[in-house]
Amino acid sequence: MSPQLKFNWLDLVSLLIIIRVIYIAVSKGFVVEFFKIIATLAGAFFSFQFYTGLGNFFLKYLPFLGEDVASLLGFVLIFSIIWLLIKYLRTILTFLFKVEPHTVIERWFSLFLGILRTSLLISLMLFGIYLLNTEYLNRSSESSLSFHFLRKFAPKTYLFMANSLNKVFPAIEIDSQNLDNFL
Repeated sequence: MSPQLKFNWLDLVSLLIIIRVIYIAVSKGFVVEFFKIIATLAGAFFSFQFYTGLGNFFLKYLPFLGEDVASLLGFVLIFSIIWLLIKYLRTILTFLFKVEPHTVIERWFSLFLGILRTSLLISLMLFGIYLLNTEYLNRSSESSLSFHFLRKFAPKTYLFMANSLNKVFPAIEIDSQNLDNFL
Protein backbone atom coordinates (compact mmCIF):
# COMPACT_ATOMS: atom_id res chain seq x y z
CA MET A 1 0.00 0.00 0.00
CA SER A 2 1.48 3.33 -1.03
CA PRO A 3 1.46 6.23 1.42
CA GLN A 4 -1.03 9.04 0.97
CA LEU A 5 0.48 11.97 -0.92
CA LYS A 6 0.57 15.24 0.96
CA PHE A 7 2.46 18.51 1.03
CA ASN A 8 5.19 18.04 3.64
CA TRP A 9 8.53 19.55 4.65
CA LEU A 10 10.29 18.05 1.61
CA ASP A 11 7.83 19.81 -0.65
CA LEU A 12 8.52 23.06 1.19
CA VAL A 13 12.27 22.60 0.62
CA SER A 14 11.53 21.76 -3.02
CA LEU A 15 9.39 24.88 -3.38
CA LEU A 16 12.19 27.04 -1.95
CA ILE A 17 14.66 25.46 -4.40
CA ILE A 18 12.25 26.12 -7.28
CA ILE A 19 11.79 29.78 -6.35
CA ARG A 20 15.50 30.41 -5.82
CA VAL A 21 16.73 28.64 -8.95
CA ILE A 22 14.13 30.19 -11.23
CA TYR A 23 14.75 33.68 -9.83
CA ILE A 24 18.50 33.31 -10.35
CA ALA A 25 18.01 31.80 -13.81
CA VAL A 26 15.91 34.70 -15.02
CA SER A 27 18.02 37.40 -13.37
CA LYS A 28 21.48 36.05 -14.34
CA GLY A 29 20.62 35.14 -17.92
CA PHE A 30 21.12 32.34 -20.38
CA VAL A 31 24.92 32.05 -20.34
CA VAL A 32 25.13 31.62 -16.58
CA GLU A 33 22.16 29.23 -16.52
CA PHE A 34 23.61 27.24 -19.41
CA PHE A 35 26.80 26.62 -17.42
CA LYS A 36 24.75 25.77 -14.34
CA ILE A 37 22.67 23.16 -16.17
CA ILE A 38 25.84 21.67 -17.69
CA ALA A 39 27.39 21.55 -14.20
CA THR A 40 24.27 19.90 -12.78
CA LEU A 41 24.08 17.34 -15.60
CA ALA A 42 27.80 16.53 -15.38
CA GLY A 43 27.67 16.38 -11.59
CA ALA A 44 24.67 14.07 -11.71
CA PHE A 45 26.27 11.81 -14.32
CA PHE A 46 29.59 11.41 -12.50
CA SER A 47 27.88 11.09 -9.13
CA PHE A 48 25.60 8.28 -10.28
CA GLN A 49 28.46 6.64 -12.15
CA PHE A 50 31.06 6.62 -9.37
CA TYR A 51 29.42 7.13 -5.97
CA THR A 52 29.36 3.43 -5.06
CA GLY A 53 33.10 3.12 -5.70
CA LEU A 54 33.90 6.23 -3.68
CA GLY A 55 31.46 5.12 -0.98
CA ASN A 56 33.24 1.76 -0.77
CA PHE A 57 36.57 3.61 -0.52
CA PHE A 58 35.23 5.69 2.39
CA LEU A 59 33.83 2.56 4.00
CA LYS A 60 37.20 0.83 3.78
CA TYR A 61 39.06 3.65 5.55
CA LEU A 62 36.20 5.07 7.64
CA PRO A 63 34.09 2.02 8.57
CA PHE A 64 32.28 3.91 11.34
CA LEU A 65 30.39 5.88 8.66
CA GLY A 66 28.27 2.93 7.63
CA GLU A 67 27.39 1.99 4.07
CA ASP A 68 24.49 4.44 3.69
CA VAL A 69 26.39 7.52 4.88
CA ALA A 70 29.51 6.53 2.91
CA SER A 71 27.44 6.23 -0.29
CA LEU A 72 25.77 9.58 0.30
CA LEU A 73 29.11 11.22 1.10
CA GLY A 74 30.59 9.84 -2.13
CA PHE A 75 27.60 11.04 -4.13
CA VAL A 76 27.65 14.56 -2.68
CA LEU A 77 31.44 14.89 -2.88
CA ILE A 78 31.60 13.90 -6.56
CA PHE A 79 28.69 16.20 -7.43
CA SER A 80 30.25 19.12 -5.53
CA ILE A 81 33.68 18.73 -7.13
CA ILE A 82 32.27 18.56 -10.67
CA TRP A 83 29.92 21.47 -10.00
CA LEU A 84 32.74 23.63 -8.58
CA LEU A 85 35.08 22.86 -11.48
CA ILE A 86 32.47 23.97 -14.01
CA LYS A 87 31.59 27.01 -11.89
CA TYR A 88 35.24 28.11 -11.94
CA LEU A 89 35.40 27.51 -15.69
CA ARG A 90 32.28 29.67 -16.11
CA THR A 91 33.81 32.41 -13.95
CA ILE A 92 36.98 32.44 -16.03
CA LEU A 93 35.11 32.47 -19.34
CA THR A 94 32.67 35.21 -18.32
CA PHE A 95 35.64 37.25 -17.08
CA LEU A 96 37.37 36.89 -20.46
CA PHE A 97 34.28 37.50 -22.60
CA LYS A 98 31.80 40.31 -22.08
CA VAL A 99 28.20 39.14 -21.67
CA GLU A 100 25.53 41.34 -23.25
CA PRO A 101 22.42 42.55 -21.39
CA HIS A 102 19.62 39.98 -21.15
CA THR A 103 16.91 40.10 -23.80
CA VAL A 104 13.37 38.88 -23.21
CA ILE A 105 13.88 35.73 -25.27
CA GLU A 106 17.10 35.00 -23.39
CA ARG A 107 15.19 35.25 -20.12
CA TRP A 108 12.63 32.73 -21.41
CA PHE A 109 15.40 30.30 -22.36
CA SER A 110 16.95 30.88 -18.93
CA LEU A 111 13.61 30.14 -17.31
CA PHE A 112 13.34 26.87 -19.24
CA LEU A 113 16.87 25.82 -18.24
CA GLY A 114 16.12 26.85 -14.65
CA ILE A 115 13.06 24.60 -14.57
CA LEU A 116 15.14 21.68 -15.89
CA ARG A 117 17.89 22.36 -13.36
CA THR A 118 15.36 22.60 -10.53
CA SER A 119 13.85 19.27 -11.50
CA LEU A 120 17.29 17.67 -11.53
CA LEU A 121 18.31 19.17 -8.18
CA ILE A 122 15.12 18.08 -6.43
CA SER A 123 15.40 14.60 -7.90
CA LEU A 124 19.05 14.41 -6.77
CA MET A 125 17.99 15.51 -3.28
CA LEU A 126 15.37 12.75 -3.19
CA PHE A 127 17.95 10.19 -4.30
CA GLY A 128 20.29 11.37 -1.54
CA ILE A 129 17.51 10.86 0.99
CA TYR A 130 16.98 7.38 -0.44
CA LEU A 131 20.70 6.61 0.02
CA LEU A 132 20.50 7.42 3.73
CA ASN A 133 17.89 4.68 4.08
CA THR A 134 16.24 5.83 7.30
CA GLU A 135 12.63 4.99 8.04
CA TYR A 136 11.53 8.57 8.79
CA LEU A 137 13.17 10.05 5.68
CA ASN A 138 11.90 7.26 3.44
CA ARG A 139 8.36 7.67 4.77
CA SER A 140 8.55 11.47 4.42
CA SER A 141 9.87 11.34 0.89
CA GLU A 142 7.47 8.65 -0.33
CA SER A 143 4.47 10.63 0.91
CA SER A 144 5.68 13.93 -0.58
CA LEU A 145 4.39 15.39 -3.81
CA SER A 146 7.97 16.06 -4.95
CA PHE A 147 8.83 12.37 -4.72
CA HIS A 148 5.74 11.42 -6.69
CA PHE A 149 6.48 13.84 -9.55
CA LEU A 150 10.28 14.14 -9.68
CA ARG A 151 12.00 11.10 -8.15
CA LYS A 152 12.73 9.46 -11.52
CA PHE A 153 13.99 12.59 -13.28
CA ALA A 154 17.69 12.49 -12.31
CA PRO A 155 18.12 8.69 -12.46
CA LYS A 156 16.41 8.51 -15.86
CA THR A 157 18.55 11.44 -17.08
CA TYR A 158 21.67 9.58 -15.91
CA LEU A 159 20.57 6.37 -17.63
CA PHE A 160 19.89 8.29 -20.86
CA MET A 161 23.32 9.96 -20.75
CA ALA A 162 25.09 6.71 -19.81
CA ASN A 163 23.35 4.69 -22.52
CA SER A 164 24.12 7.41 -25.09
CA LEU A 165 27.78 7.50 -24.08
CA ASN A 166 27.90 3.72 -24.01
CA LYS A 167 27.02 3.63 -27.71
CA VAL A 168 30.04 5.81 -28.49
CA PHE A 169 32.34 4.40 -25.79
CA PRO A 170 31.31 0.77 -25.17
CA ALA A 171 33.84 0.42 -22.34
CA ILE A 172 31.68 2.64 -20.09
CA GLU A 173 29.83 0.49 -17.60
CA ILE A 174 26.51 1.73 -16.29
CA ASP A 175 26.26 1.64 -12.51
CA SER A 176 22.58 1.08 -11.82
CA GLN A 177 23.04 -0.84 -8.56
CA ASN A 178 20.79 1.37 -6.42
CA LEU A 179 18.83 2.92 -9.27
CA ASP A 180 16.76 -0.19 -9.88
CA ASN A 181 15.43 -0.11 -6.31
CA PHE A 182 14.84 3.65 -6.41
CA LEU A 183 12.97 3.61 -9.71
